[in-house]
Amino acid sequence: MIWHCTFLINSMAHYLGHQEYTIEVTARGNLLLAMLTQGEGNHNFHHAFPSDYRNGFESTDWDPTKWIITFLYKFTSLIPSVHTTPEKQVERARSRVIGSDNRHVERDLAQVDLSQVPALYEGKPVIVIHGFLYDVGDFVSRHPGGAALMERGYGGKDLSGLFEKLNRHSLQARDLMMDMEIGQIIS
Repeated sequence: MIWHCTFLINSMAHYLGHQEYTIEVTARGNLLLAMLTQGEGNHNFHHAFPSDYRNGFESTDWDPTKWIITFLYKFTSLIPSVHTTPEKQVERARSRVIGSDNRHVERDLAQVDLSQVPALYEGKPVIVIHGFLYDVGDFVSRHPGGAALMERGYGGKDLSGLFEKLNRHSLQARDLMMDMEIGQIIS
């Protein structure tokens, strides 16, 4: 039965249900599947935020695995840390799916001349992607591709090529980057 339920996720959870967090993939959320698989039916959230330990974001989402992990994390030393996606990112994803995308808001970013970047950011966890400066110091250890990839760009080196060629970064990843923006390159 467990075997069948596990493989059911990779078929039915990409066919039946709702897409609340991303429409970039076919994954969907489905209460019946969540109940059959102890929470795995909240598949759309899992695909939108793969590093989050939860499959159900809301406290009322059927996700017993989340509840057990939360209990063990809070009350024992068996689970030393858990990763949760900030609510602000989840709400941005929901807004994008329902059509009220608010990603392109005006931000007050420092304007930095390209020639000044090496002197200003040498040895600092600051990278450049597509003309924007990002302070990745708090994120680098959680980067799914590993810290070494990001560390190549420390000191304000341009990682645009790596960003586009090594992985197809999701809209959620791009939203997370907005939270790390500290400046815009000017020539």
